[in-house]
Amino acid sequence: SGSHETIDVSQARIIEDIVDQAEVALENKVPRDVFITASTGAGKSVMFQIPALYLLAKHPEARPLTMIISPLIGLMTDQVDSMMAHGIQNARTINSALAPSEREEIVQQIKDNEIDLLYLSPETLQNQADITAIIGDRHIGMIIVDEAHTVVTWGKSFRADYWYLGLYLQKLRKTQHFPIVTFTATATIGGKSDMFREIRDSLNMIDPIRYIGYVKRDDIDIGITQLPTLKGKDSLEVKVSLLAKRLQVWLRNGEKTLIYFPTVTLLNTVKRNIIANVPKLEPQIRAYYGNMTPPEKLNSLNDFKDGNALFMFATKAFGMGIDISDIKNVYHYAPTGDVVDYVQEIGRVARNHDLVPRGNAIFDYLKADDFKYVKQLHGMSTIKTWQLKDAMKKILELYKTK
Repeated sequence: SGSHETIDVSQARIIEDIVDQAEVALENKVPRDVFITASTGAGKSVMFQIPALYLLAKHPEARPLTMIISPLIGLMTDQVDSMMAHGIQNARTINSALAPSEREEIVQQIKDNEIDLLYLSPETLQNQADITAIIGDRHIGMIIVDEAHTVVTWGKSFRADYWYLGLYLQKLRKTQHFPIVTFTATATIGGKSDMFREIRDSLNMIDPIRYIGYVKRDDIDIGITQLPTLKGKDSLEVKVSLLAKRLQVWLRNGEKTLIYFPTVTLLNTVKRNIIANVPKLEPQIRAYYGNMTPPEKLNSLNDFKDGNALFMFATKAFGMGIDISDIKNVYHYAPTGDVVDYVQEIGRVARNHDLVPRGNAIFDYLKADDFKYVKQLHGMSTIKTWQLKDAMKKILELYKTK
């Protein structure tokens, strides 16, 4: 309607729309897709998990399979573990951390109707020229694209499979009807960077029902401080000293804190310096970044989640959708990306108000020094020659299959 007025919409209303469109598809008709934005911690996962389970109960003969496209192994594992902890045993993930035997077992369970919610990355999905290699003759009930902003942010830079996801799903829809349902906390709507329009067009969404939610978190206090000029002091020494002081305060107060870094090199440099300057902090610090082994990541995640360590030093590999209920502070040592990344990352705090009523987002920055990382990250994410060749190869493969 063009109106900017907000109204209260229950999760039940959104769930009902998702179920309605999935049932349209089960009648072999073309459904509408659904596009949803809601704040971090708003229970987006529940809004597709409940429809998936409801459809299974109502249509046992069809036994529709829900496939969730997710960007991070940690996020997939976290959601599957959470469902299993609540007694839901028919959810699994296929990802690169699995041994071949584990993968084969899960694929067989899918084909045998024992698994009904499947989490996987866009790369894992598109590596299958024929989807039946994973799902056999199962009917797809819904395709969920979780953290959908990555379709156009990561898809344009370092994960080209997100950019081609829409073409793959379009091809799937030639043989099956199913709704595409997207969820994100950080899609910009309207203006020059209209992420809704880009996601809709990239995924070839069909007349999507839109729920544009209130994404601002009123339970986060943001403190951004510009530090005085260095006047000959070393920037690393200044920033490490300040962070060490903050960590000691948070340790005394028992405040679980996530510290973000733009690069692995900077993370490890700061970590070494912090431990050298304040050895008592070492037992409380864990790290999490992309090129750690899966067991290393899992151990760090579990120690932080279970309270065996108060501080997590992380890159953006630790973020979207990872649900740890009692994080009090998110501290940015330096910028890790754009505003979309920042909103996602500070959204890790105060996920359970009974444990943490309010959270803090803190950034102490040196104007002349810290924002160089934004330029550096943009340089790292520009399209490389090998990526262009890979993209051209995918286009050729798609052309040959049509």
